[in-house]
Amino acid sequence: IKQEEEEKEAAEKEAEAKEEGEKPEEEKPEEPEETEEEKK
Repeated sequence: IKQEEEEKEAAEKEAEAKEEGEKPEEEKPEEPEETEEEKK
């Protein structure tokens, strides 16, 4: 159950970052390559 909660929190943070249009790398430093590719 804890894993599901963590996934939900991560998804919420991602959605917030996308809505704000700010740098998602700061909140998600685990996958900076993916965010950079998406930006291009």
